[in-house]
Amino acid sequence: MLNTARNRFENFFEYQKEMARVAVLPFFKNQRLDLNKRLVADVGCGEGGIVAALAREYPAGNFVGFDAVKKHVIKARGRNIAKSNFEVYDILTEPTSRDFDVIICRDVLEYAVDLKSALENLQTMCKPGGKIFVAFPPYYSPFGGHQHTLRGSYARFLPFIHLLPDIFFNRILENQRPDREGKESFIEGYLSDFRRVRKTKISITKFKKFCQELGLVIETEEVYFIRPSIAMRYSLPIIKNRLFGRIPFFREFSSSGALYLLQK
Repeated sequence: MLNTARNRFENFFEYQKEMARVAVLPFFKNQRLDLNKRLVADVGCGEGGIVAALAREYPAGNFVGFDAVKKHVIKARGRNIAKSNFEVYDILTEPTSRDFDVIICRDVLEYAVDLKSALENLQTMCKPGGKIFVAFPPYYSPFGGHQHTLRGSYARFLPFIHLLPDIFFNRILENQRPDREGKESFIEGYLSDFRRVRKTKISITKFKKFCQELGLVIETEEVYFIRPSIAMRYSLPIIKNRLFGRIPFFREFSSSGALYLLQK
């Protein structure tokens, strides 16, 4: 396994490939979801690591990676991954592609700000009867504000600090900005992301409510006490939240991750 505490930012592509191996591929296999001869989208593809892992596992599949950040798309294109294309696309804009068999949206919706519109756009991109794989950290969980991603800051060890009022939360982040990050790049990067997470406030309850309103069928639901990305980062076991995962109030605060397979 990767030493992800070191490589998470230094080699994001390899981190994504490892995440696909640890979390995405096993889930698809458990669901008997074969991506061969399917058109598959990865929305929020980053540098294309998940697409690369899927293309290797399913050589007869066709893959398209979408990301709102142009530099990520450029890097992904430079990987020359077989049977794949990469495009700049923001999940909050109306999609032009409407024929995907399977859509992957991992750790993206928490940044969407307008969660229902984002889900509606995913639904539009999907074929009737198609599948949408979604994973996200519930906002009210201990590290639902993504503070654990802060390099060189004690704030990454502090649970629930994202629930503080803006004036206190932003002060903590600005005073404990990551090592090797200038103040300007930190505010433009980390703080803007954190603010989007705080505006979205994605919760399991809200997500399921919007799915129901849009007519998206939840085929599979898994909630985690320790989700795969946290397990990789801190060399911990992946643990499902079997104790509180079915109790609406408690699962929001005790689940570090939620994973869904939806059908259009």
